[in-house]
Amino acid sequence: QQLLAQMGWVRGLARRLVTDPGLADDIAQDAWLAAHSAPPAHVESDGHLRAWLAVVVRNLVGKSGRSKSRRRGREERAARPEAIESSAELVAKGAMHRDLTNCVMALDEPYRSTLLLRYFEGLSTDEVARRQQITPAAARKRLSRATDKLRANLDAEHDGDRSAWTMALIPLIQTGPTAKVAAGMSAWVLLGNTAMSTKFVALLIAAALAILFTLTRGSAPDVPMDVNLSQTEEGAVTRVETSVERQEPSASTRLSVAATGPYVVVLDHGGEPLVDALVAFLVGAELKGSTRTDTAGRAELPGVSEGFFALIAPRGQVPRRFAVTSTSEVQVLRLARAASLSGEVIGVDAPGALELALSFDRPVAVLADLGGQVRRLLAEEGIQPDELMVRPDASGGFHFGGLASDWSGALLAPHGTRIAESPSHGAVFEGRELLLLDPVVGLTLPLERVVALRGRVVDEAAGLPVADLLVSGRLEVEGSRAQSVPQVTTDRGGCFRLALPMGVDTRVPWRLRLRADDAVAGGATWSFENGTLASSGDLGDLVIDLGGVATILVQATDGKPIEGAVGTLVEERVHSLPTDGSGGATIRGVRSTPAALVVTAPGYAVAETSVEPGLQQIVTLEASRSMHISVTRPDGEGVDDLHVQILGEERVWEGTGPLSWMDVEVTARQAKRSRRVLEQPRAFDRDGSLEVGPLRGGVRLDVVLLGPSGEHLESRLVVTPRDPGRSKVAFVAPSSGFRFSGTVRAIDGRGLPRAKVHIEASGMSIQVMTGADGGFSVGPFHAEVEGVYIEVSRPGFALRQFRDVRFDEHSALLEVALERARRVEVELVDTLGRRVVVPYLTARLVNDGVYVAFKADDGVYDFRAIPFRAGEIVMEVAGAETTSPIDGTQTRLTMEVPAMGTIEVRLAAGAEFAKGARVNVIWRRVVDGVAGEQQSKFLVTPGRSPRPLEIDLPPGRYLLQLEERVLSRRSVEKIGEVHTIDIAAGERHSLVLP
Repeated sequence: QQLLAQMGWVRGLARRLVTDPGLADDIAQDAWLAAHSAPPAHVESDGHLRAWLAVVVRNLVGKSGRSKSRRRGREERAARPEAIESSAELVAKGAMHRDLTNCVMALDEPYRSTLLLRYFEGLSTDEVARRQQITPAAARKRLSRATDKLRANLDAEHDGDRSAWTMALIPLIQTGPTAKVAAGMSAWVLLGNTAMSTKFVALLIAAALAILFTLTRGSAPDVPMDVNLSQTEEGAVTRVETSVERQEPSASTRLSVAATGPYVVVLDHGGEPLVDALVAFLVGAELKGSTRTDTAGRAELPGVSEGFFALIAPRGQVPRRFAVTSTSEVQVLRLARAASLSGEVIGVDAPGALELALSFDRPVAVLADLGGQVRRLLAEEGIQPDELMVRPDASGGFHFGGLASDWSGALLAPHGTRIAESPSHGAVFEGRELLLLDPVVGLTLPLERVVALRGRVVDEAAGLPVADLLVSGRLEVEGSRAQSVPQVTTDRGGCFRLALPMGVDTRVPWRLRLRADDAVAGGATWSFENGTLASSGDLGDLVIDLGGVATILVQATDGKPIEGAVGTLVEERVHSLPTDGSGGATIRGVRSTPAALVVTAPGYAVAETSVEPGLQQIVTLEASRSMHISVTRPDGEGVDDLHVQILGEERVWEGTGPLSWMDVEVTARQAKRSRRVLEQPRAFDRDGSLEVGPLRGGVRLDVVLLGPSGEHLESRLVVTPRDPGRSKVAFVAPSSGFRFSGTVRAIDGRGLPRAKVHIEASGMSIQVMTGADGGFSVGPFHAEVEGVYIEVSRPGFALRQFRDVRFDEHSALLEVALERARRVEVELVDTLGRRVVVPYLTARLVNDGVYVAFKADDGVYDFRAIPFRAGEIVMEVAGAETTSPIDGTQTRLTMEVPAMGTIEVRLAAGAEFAKGARVNVIWRRVVDGVAGEQQSKFLVTPGRSPRPLEIDLPPGRYLLQLEERVLSRRSVEKIGEVHTIDIAAGERHSLVLP
């Protein structure tokens, strides 16, 4: 082993002493043979071994020189057209080829195919891994085992004498590749293997000889290396003591090399060449050149002076940086061993078409200060300072490498998918992120496709698709609250894809209202129901009327152009862009002739007119009442974190049209009920000013200055001017405030990133995420805040709550310790073996609070995060409570509860109720002749059709009746008579009310 470790040094010494690279390799080989047959008796250190080898090499060089002339004379006298080996030598070589090939073909799978791919096909280990759909590390391990098995078989055929077959291979290894193939072909032809093609035989023999070289040389790398590796934080840099001009690969190690000038050699942590890795050369943060490594791991150096860096960026790995100190010597850059995250995607078809993103809690330091060119280059490789992108292979395998040992972050589900269930490692956040605190190997990532709708928007007049259209909507699911659908943009072909919100049960009736919010489309609206769609979710072509184009020219009464005015089409609710310096603007989506237009501008009265497609409309605005609000800070700090809110008792803005800058529309009836918010908070300009108008005259307003967290800093009572003009309101905001900070940690003291801190108080609601070290900070606050509620949560950990917290400048750092939690599934079964449905379950744990579980899709009740402590699960229906103990480790529990009876309630045909009424079914359980507490469920809700209602109740006597509630009138009225029903376990009753 010591001799093998020094072979790189021996080869380098021989190449310095002779000018012929081939002769140098011969001398190095002879030195190895001499060392193998008669090694030194005592070797005290590597230095002594090198000294002994140096003497051997110099002697061989001298001997070669002395015999050179004599050999030349003998060769000239005995010259023949070609040197022909003896028949015995040829037969021996052919037998060696045959034996080795038989041993390779006798190996079991997958070892046989691994060797053939590596040496017969000439693939790198990374390419072998991709071909066999395994990780590169697994491919190297499989190749190593295959080689070990081959050595063992050859040992067995030679009665355990390894030197017998290794020495027999030496003549084959000393020949060049061309000679090997030619000799091998002759041998195979002489041996009578005519069933194989000549080309196949030649390739197989070349591959066999490559295996032979591997068997005899052990695990030494293909590139000469100094074994004294200089370790750095990012990897190992090895200096090869050979000049670039004289560096040539030997015949036995020559691969397809792309480098033609000075180069570096890049190896992975196992010493294998790193193939097709991006190498960027930097001077400081500036990019000086880039290339990719070839099949030997070589990357050609740029034509710059010494003293630059090489940024090595393999696909799917965190980049490493090495100092390149010389362009006259070859340096071997060896990546240090690092942590990795790998696994397999399951549950979806064609996983190789997906793209996985690995997000980091802490950005990679080596990528922090790179220039724009380098960042763009790395982005093409899927590498960001805080994220890596990879595509799984055909079988779903994925691998992220180069991670720090203390890495933490999240694995993100690809677009159009979600994480189906919690894997064995980490915790799932909102179905899209798998939060991980450590690198994981062998992770199984279960994915499922998200229900999605597809469609194409087409212009009605032209019949062409509409690109760059913003499509959004609201999804109304029966029995659930309406949910917003994320906004998407149509592509060049007018197509879009809408992913329905998480947790939507598409088996129940639902309705989708789509809206196109763009000046081109003019706010067109469509509605679809799941009963009218194909099972594929294809909406087909959505035809819209783009309308025509008109222009407006806005000016003041003195003829000066008004910049910043906005025109609004009343019917279409389409807005123009603000007018430019000449007062002109284009408005698209004009679909009526003429179309009603409202024009507004700060400080000017509203003007109502009309426009026609293809024509220009001149609009003159008169000065109006407005309010100029300004804010400053004594120390000159910025005001971009401050806002203004307007409160009043009646509508204050002049005009009747839908104004583009209004955020809230309040009717006079609504406003007179109380002094309320008339407009959502508005931010100041960069100079700390804000223009509000046009305003009605003589209206009393409260103008409130809000701080960064929504707290009220100051309020002014203002009366709008009665005559056209501008009133001014000036605020002076506090120059500084205090912040409230804290740290979220696990029980073991480790900071928890990505924990959610939710803070609520009167007039304030804040939500922040903890940073990489688990810290968070909110503020600044300019006044103390009392009665604050704080909720701290993170998937995989139990929730912590804090009540009546006080924020002031003396507040101490909040230290929060979260306890690891488990997911507990509870199945409810009654004594008759039937599943039981209740609104929710609660869990009470020892020395802890109460946890709540709601029914999941599969009918079980899911506690997302219960600490690993004992307690009890509680179920309560109609006043009857059932409990079941749970220990500190259970994750699934079947709970037996008393059998229930069922009442099906239907509404009588023709029943009529007040507009906007809610109709409840109310019931009371009778115990010992006394009616208990009233319970209820909605049978009719405003805007919805009545539906049959099933109520599960424990056995007993019940009183049922209908109740009508009209919230706007604050009226509650009982309807119809009271029905008395006796419920028995397993029975079902039908009841028509009223």
